[in-house]
Amino acid sequence: MDRQVAAMVDNVYMLIIAITISNLNKGIKQFFMSEFVMFTTFTLYNFQRNKNILVSLAVAFAMTLFVTTITTDTLMLSEAFEIINPTSNTKIGCEKITIKELVDKYGSEDALKRAMYEALVPLNLTLDDRHAPEIATYLLTTTRAKISDTCV
Repeated sequence: MDRQVAAMVDNVYMLIIAITISNLNKGIKQFFMSEFVMFTTFTLYNFQRNKNILVSLAVAFAMTLFVTTITTDTLMLSEAFEIINPTSNTKIGCEKITIKELVDKYGSEDALKRAMYEALVPLNLTLDDRHAPEIATYLLTTTRAKISDTCV
C-alpha cells in the first residue's frame, strides 16, 4: 500500500479513537478533547507516517476541525426536549399547584401534613413548591378530592 493511503487509513482509526475518547471520564475527556492536544497528536502521528510536515499539519488541522465539529453539543444534531410534567409521578393538570394552594385547601399546614401521612405520600417530599405537584397528585388519587380547578 502507498504510504499516503496507509496514512489516511490510520487517520480513520485515529478518528474512531477520538470519538471513543468522548465517552470517557469528564476530566480525561476534557484533556484529550482540547484542540491543542488533538492537533498535536494528529500532527505527530501523521508526520511519523508520511514525513511531510505540511501534509501532516493540513491533515491534523482538518481532523481536529472535524472531531471538534462532530462532538460539539451545540450542533443541530443534538436533541432538545421540553419537559411536559415536572416528574413522572405528577398528574397532568397538577403541575402548577403551589404549597400555598394546598395549605389553603386543607386549612393549615398541620392538616396538610396529616392528609399527606394518610395518603401515604413519601416522606422525602418536602413542603415546597417544587414537590407540590407530586404531593397534590398523591392527595388527589387517594382522597379523590378536587385540589384545584385544573387538578381534578
